[in-house]
Amino acid sequence: MIETLMTWVNEYFGVIEGDAFDSFTNFFAQLGTSIIEISAWALSLIVFWKISKYVTLALMSPVMSLLASRAQEKINGETIPFNFHDFISDIGRGVALSFRNLFAELGMNLLLFLINVIVGFVFAPLDLILSPLSWVISLLISAYYSGFSTMDYAMENKRYSYSKSVKFIRKNSGLAVGNGLPYALLFRIPFFGPSLVIVTCTVAGVLILNNTEAHNKID
Repeated sequence: MIETLMTWVNEYFGVIEGDAFDSFTNFFAQLGTSIIEISAWALSLIVFWKISKYVTLALMSPVMSLLASRAQEKINGETIPFNFHDFISDIGRGVALSFRNLFAELGMNLLLFLINVIVGFVFAPLDLILSPLSWVISLLISAYYSGFSTMDYAMENKRYSYSKSVKFIRKNSGLAVGNGLPYALLFRIPFFGPSLVIVTCTVAGVLILNNTEAHNKID
């Protein structure tokens, strides 16, 4: 696919193989194809990370739901009675939210990729600046949705409706990014990373929710 795209770009710009640097136009056309190839490879890697991250969240929903409940009990001294119906409902909500956030995150990253491709066609040097910026934006998007997913287990325990959870996260997007950033970064470390961030981000989500509720009235 990448080779086909590069061939089309070379033909479009009139790049002659073996003579790519003979003119200013050919040089930047070749630069543009290289950027597109790197961007496509990076996008494939990002998609793999995104899918594996949310599949892990979905599979670990039972554990994270129980962990959030136990953390709530320890922090507030509250006893949360186990209810099997609520437990199954919370698992279903966690799985659904994980895949909802997966598609939202993939959509935004696809948009960033398309912007990079368009800029690479129009003016390749600008893409050298835009690409690192896109990486930072992609990381923040990942942190936001990771924070949303891990904090939602605390909101489940307080019986927040889905719409109320969305409202809380939008109102406290900075907290969601802060809680999800370790997950977005450390998840890529094999074995150790996922097990560490699942525990820390879930418990941190409980703390964040309790502290925020203590200072702000949530409608």
